[in-house]
Amino acid sequence: MHEFWRMTGLAPATLTTWAIRLAAALMVALIGWFIARWLGRMSARALQRGHADPILAGFLRNITFTAALILVAIEALEVIGVPSTSLLAAVGAAGLAIGLALNSSLSHIAWGVILVIFRPFRVGDTVTLNGIDGTVESVNLMHTHLRTTDNREVVIPNGSVGGNPIYNSSLSGTHPFDWRFAVPFGADLEQVTAQIRAVLDARTDLPKDARPSVDVVGFSNNGVVLSVHGSAATGTSPRLQNDVLTAVHKALRQSGVSTAAMT
Repeated sequence: MHEFWRMTGLAPATLTTWAIRLAAALMVALIGWFIARWLGRMSARALQRGHADPILAGFLRNITFTAALILVAIEALEVIGVPSTSLLAAVGAAGLAIGLALNSSLSHIAWGVILVIFRPFRVGDTVTLNGIDGTVESVNLMHTHLRTTDNREVVIPNGSVGGNPIYNSSLSGTHPFDWRFAVPFGADLEQVTAQIRAVLDARTDLPKDARPSVDVVGFSNNGVVLSVHGSAATGTSPRLQNDVLTAVHKALRQSGVSTAAMT
């Protein structure tokens, strides 16, 4: 045994001291982790009692938990024997290097903070973000989560959300749509337009005072591209597009005009 201590160059008292410090640091980390979780939950509950937006409550919970966890880690390392001043200097230098390397990620975090503070939308709002329609489920530090009408979850980086137009149907009470398809070049456009308008006029779930418009918007290999665009009330059946385009296709087929969907 004496030969072992001589070869390692360590004294039994030194190992005992380090073992005690390590055990104390682990205890501090464990207790601190529970306290950090408790602080995060309490901060979220405080906002929820004040009927704050769930997005803000969840965001504050994550921020509080992360900040408390960083302080716990610093305290645990100090118990081991790492000076806090040196540790803070190292963390600052590492933070600067990481910040330069992850510039785009920090942009997403910054936009996440802006979205939470200014709240252009809330949980449950029907929105259009980056051309994607869906219901807001949550906003975290990096991403905004949407649930589409076909029950798919879409995760959008906050930088892309904040840097582009945001259409909130829940605020305006309406939801925009723009459906495109092509008809053959030889088709009578006036007749086609009249048939499409007849289908739209027969719908009871479209506003009477602002009927959708039908316009020629371009050409493709399939023919002349037509656009049916307008707005419908929030909460309108998600099958509205399918129902309208099916009726338009049926009406045009009966008059001998074929259609091709535009993607």
